[in-house]
Amino acid sequence: MAESHPEQTRTAPAADPGPADGSPDAGTLPAGRFSDWLVAVGRAIDGEQGSDVACGACTACCTSSQFVHIGPDETDALAHIPTALTFPAPGLPAGHVLLGYDERGHCPMLVDGACSIYEHRPRTCRRTRGARGGAPAAWRARSRAAG
Repeated sequence: MAESHPEQTRTAPAADPGPADGSPDAGTLPAGRFSDWLVAVGRAIDGEQGSDVACGACTACCTSSQFVHIGPDETDALAHIPTALTFPAPGLPAGHVLLGYDERGHCPMLVDGACSIYEHRPRTCRRTRGARGGAPAAWRARSRAAG
């Protein structure tokens, strides 16, 4: 007879009852294969490809005290952002600008909890980068070399 090891006995957590409306998939989104998404995010972070992010109600990037790089080719975004809110991007060629943030760390284009230029937002905002990886690859390379 096998010896019992009570410390190895675990009780499974109660099953998630699911959404309040009783439907099995209410509130879920078809996300596709996680491994494909993970590879794509890694490539976007490394600057190898873009990744258009549908923000939904999320404002994490918009409220995280980060600068938004806007390239000179982003004429649509630049047309929708007051030039008084931008300044030249240090260390980059002329025409590259940064959009700063307000005293609360919020993007000045965030109005009433939503992006006021969502359909015209800069490339940086469209990519999956998050607060830690928002800098273009050239900035990240320089900071690694300096640090």
